[in-house]
Formats: sequence, structure tokens, C-alpha cells
Amino acid sequence: MKKLEIFFKNIILNLLLILSRGRISSGKTVFGSNSNVLFIRLNRIGDALVTTPLLTQVKKQTGCKIYVMADKKNYFIFEHCPAVERTFIYNKGLVGLKEMKRLLKNKKIDSIVDLHDDVSLTVSLFLWYVKCQQVFGLKKRNENLYTHTVSRLESTKYHIVERTLELAKLFGLKPDFQNAFINYKFNTVSKKLAEQYLNTLNSKFLLGINITAGSKARFWGKSNFIKLIEEIRRFDINYVVFTTTDYFEQAKKI
Repeated sequence: MKKLEIFFKNIILNLLLILSRGRISSGKTVFGSNSNVLFIRLNRIGDALVTTPLLTQVKKQTGCKIYVMADKKNYFIFEHCPAVERTFIYNKGLVGLKEMKRLLKNKKIDSIVDLHDDVSLTVSLFLWYVKCQQVFGLKKRNENLYTHTVSRLESTKYHIVERTLELAKLFGLKPDFQNAFINYKFNTVSKKLAEQYLNTLNSKFLLGINITAGSKARFWGKSNFIKLIEEIRRFDINYVVFTTTDYFEQAKKI
């Protein structure tokens, strides 16, 4: 079933690329406080966090208004990034496409940046549908959908933060790798609660166990996590189980 899904996705992507030939532009754009830019990053929490250094540097050096299109899994990361003006949750399907197209018009978005390191059919379909005047992205298979591209650094040699920061060049900026920090501002109340809890623990080594690493496919199963914790208890350390609201009941059983 998975192979069949990939097959049809490739057919759709190839069709979009054929319909989008000739988009690449060599022209340069000057960005300022009147510029409205939409950045796109769907999927997981970690995928969102690693893009915040780029958003921060673009905001600081150009002053443009930064909007983000995310999904329900990672939108809150951008809501806690000071560089972001507003975050939109994208709903797949025709209704979601039409809704986002209206938002782009209302916010007068003049440029879109695809933050994805790999090709996303969802994003490719969105870019083809909205037909924004300027679309930035890393050079990859769907680059026909972009008007401006920059080479993608080798993933085996460069960290994802460094690869993403290359997109700063399309804004006429030099990527600042030395100051590429994750920009996530914790809610004051949440931070205080976490600190209070950690202060109740003694000075033993503290181990965090995340049972929800990205997707259901990565969930080891309740019994396996229980076995892991039983082994951990053999050592003189503290441990904390981390989870999302979707797996909260599972976490309590573990």
C-alpha cells in the first residue's frame, strides 16, 4: 500500500513540475519593513525548532513581517518565536488551499519560503495552487516551483540548521552560523512549574525519556518502555517521562 501511495505521489509531483516550468528568476528583491513573507514548515516539532535561527536572522536584518504556515503538530513552536508575526495552521485538501489563498491575499504576502529540506508533495501542491510572485527554496527535485533557489548543502556534512540558514542568501544576507540559536520563548507559568518540579528532585543524574518522538511509527509500545524503565531503576538516577497530550494516558500507564 505504501509503495502504491509513493507511486501516485510521484505522478502528481511530476505533473506539477511540468506545469511549472520556467519559474526560475535571477532578479534580486530588497526586503524591508513593508515586506510580508510566508515561511512554510509542516510536520514535527523538531522540524520547526531548527528553522527559528533563520526566521530570527531574517527578521532582525530586514525588518520584514514574518508569517508561518505550519500544521497542528508544530504550530505552537512558531507561536513562541518572537520573530513570527502570526502562525497559520494548514488543513490539507481543497478547503485548506482556498482558505490559505484568501489569507495570503488579505495579508498581502509578496514572497513565500519553503523551509523543507526534502521535497514535500503537500507544499508543492500548495505552491502550485497559490502561484505567489516570489517563491524561495533549496535546490531539489521540485525547484521548478520556485522563482529563486540556493544550493542545498550536503546532509552528511552539515547540520539541518546550517542547511536551512542557506536560505538567508536569497534575502541578500550572509548566514550567521556563530549566532544560530534556537529561538523559543517559554511561557513564564510553564517554565516556573517545570523549575519547581525539577527542584523537588535531588542532585542525582536526571534522564529524560520521550515516548512520542515524532510519529506513531516511532512509539516503542507500552511494554517496551516499561522494560526500559525497569532497567534504568537499577541505577541511582532520576528519570522523567515526556509526552504529548495524545499519549498522556499511555504515559501514565508506563
